Amino acid sequence: MIGPGEFAAAKGLLELVGSAVDLAKKAGNKELNEKILELHGELLKLLQANLTLTQRVAELEAAQKTRETLEFDGHVYWVGKRGDRKNGPYCTKCWDADQKLLRVMEFNRGWRCPQCSTYFETQKANPNWERPKYDPLGGLES
Repeated sequence: MIGPGEFAAAKGLLELVGSAVDLAKKAGNKELNEKILELHGELLKLLQANLTLTQRVAELEAAQKTRETLEFDGHVYWVGKRGDRKNGPYCTKCWDADQKLLRVMEFNRGWRCPQCSTYFETQKANPNWERPKYDPLGGLES
């Protein structure tokens, strides 16, 4: 998001352009007034582009942070570093395709994603696999 410093700078620039428009009107210089209004429009476009890019950077940084803490257990993703209490499980299809962490729900002998309906049949894939101890309020217990 845009910080207070950037917001103040943008507001200052818009006020400056507004003052220039007022001066051009007082001077009766129509051509100068039109150019300043054109400048104002371009400034608004730049501010919008800056805001869009700032938001995108924040999204990418958040995704990178999540990516660094994701752990794949062979079936689903969990969030948390080794030895820490983990959150999850999360759908591999939704994360791999769209970078969306969607918690899967217990269903029969595995988990099912409520978004894409992908089913992860953990016991069939590995009969010796034991479901991790899972606390619904706190995630995976190490």
